[in-house]
Amino acid sequence: MLYEEKIDSKGVGYGLIVIGALCTLLPFGWLSYVGSKDDLSFYGVVERTIDNFPASILVTLVFSLFFLFAGYFFTQAYREIKANGDWIARVFNNEVLLLSPSEKLEKDIVFSIDDINIIEKIIKDTGDNDESITWTFFLKRRNIAIKYFGTLDIDALVNFITKNYDVKLEVRNFDVRGNEI
Repeated sequence: MLYEEKIDSKGVGYGLIVIGALCTLLPFGWLSYVGSKDDLSFYGVVERTIDNFPASILVTLVFSLFFLFAGYFFTQAYREIKANGDWIARVFNNEVLLLSPSEKLEKDIVFSIDDINIIEKIIKDTGDNDESITWTFFLKRRNIAIKYFGTLDIDALVNFITKNYDVKLEVRNFDVRGNEI
């Protein structure tokens, strides 16, 4: 076994529960902060918000947005904990194995290093100092594009493959407008 990375799906699930809880509590903290400026209790803020229609729409939208995020994180956490396995990236006997703890989370990806023609890393600037990275493995018979695979570090896997095997890495950068840099 030459390369292996394992991440426990239960640990990922528990982390997502914490994020979901923060998304649930954040709107209440925001509403309490708004009320503290006028020395109002939580119920006073709710009463004043109901009396002011535009404010009630804003509060409803903020609460809905955060509750939707919380619901998404709680659902994903449930799936991760229920899977009760490991996210695994492994290079073994010239095979690359990306294994998911459950088919409901992600499908397993297996291919031979000998089949790789080139690996392409596309970095797209999405603005606000953020970027989107897509890894594409150009194989002899098919192409595999990966934005993420669980919480595994695809960058470390690709670095291992390019350093230890005769595989080229091509990096392409794009700005916010989609022009190649």
